[in-house]
Amino acid sequence: VGTLGLAATPSYAQIGVAAPIIVVFCRLLQGLAIGGEVGPSTALLVEAAPDGRRGMYASWQIASQGLAVVGGGLCGVVVSASMSEADLASWGWRLPFLISLLLIPIAIYIRKKLPETHEGGSDMSGSHIVRTVFTKYRRYVLLGTLVMLAGTVSTQVGNYMTTYAIQTLKLPPTLAQVATVAGGAATFLFALASGWLSDHVGRKTMMIAPRVALTVLIVPLFLWLVASPSPVVLSFVTMTITTRTGMSAAAALVAIPELLPVSVRSTGTSLIYSIGATLFGSSTQFIITWLIKEYGSIAPAWYTVVTSLVTLVAMAMLPETRHVDVKK
Repeated sequence: VGTLGLAATPSYAQIGVAAPIIVVFCRLLQGLAIGGEVGPSTALLVEAAPDGRRGMYASWQIASQGLAVVGGGLCGVVVSASMSEADLASWGWRLPFLISLLLIPIAIYIRKKLPETHEGGSDMSGSHIVRTVFTKYRRYVLLGTLVMLAGTVSTQVGNYMTTYAIQTLKLPPTLAQVATVAGGAATFLFALASGWLSDHVGRKTMMIAPRVALTVLIVPLFLWLVASPSPVVLSFVTMTITTRTGMSAAAALVAIPELLPVSVRSTGTSLIYSIGATLFGSSTQFIITWLIKEYGSIAPAWYTVVTSLVTLVAMAMLPETRHVDVKK
């Protein structure tokens, strides 16, 4: 519904201020929907994994998002290359959203065929589970949400690079879309690498090290990009952002469900993810658009640095979960 709403919302010229209000609502709805699915799907991956391979299994959560970005980026390349700028701005930008709706029957089929990993039922009601998460595990909810802060922000900054290239750097739309494809491919590969490494060196190391690297690198990278705007530099900067983000996020999405017992794992992970995605992810592109207008073209990098510092503190406060028994 959120995706269809983005594709079908009339323009500002047609319905005025209602248009951006509807778009923001649809973005929030997407964040809530994704958050609702992330908990069960991540819990399933963690619980289905053999001993010593939970990181590798659960890293497919982020890796598959990288593949989705590749698909979206390729769709954007084809649409922007085959249409005039006027048609693309008028109605062509809606096509990728409509095309993505074709995935719904496939998604439903996959979900029906997945094995169930939840053993036994629960005598707790849904409201009781939510209360338990926010009372007994409130520390993990707070820390997990703050871990999500930088991950969602830098993910959205990486996704925003195409818009940034077109509006700020004035690169052609087709060339700008190439960066999206490169970033998605990098996320896929490096998320899997991080999951594998987290099984050997621990979750916290793979959460913190890539985030520190991105915090240090992102401002110099944006300065370089603004000084030398080109498809090659754009792709390199985007891939640097997405690789570090994907590696850190993959380890985080293994650690968060491992912090919670079976009885509240799916709900707790969903709440943490959806709160982070809704508060931070859905608002990031609006915030950085405003920051660029007010403070210049390097503003997205500084926003990433500030949020990363907060997230690094939260990551440091989490316990190591590599050897946790997830059957309890």
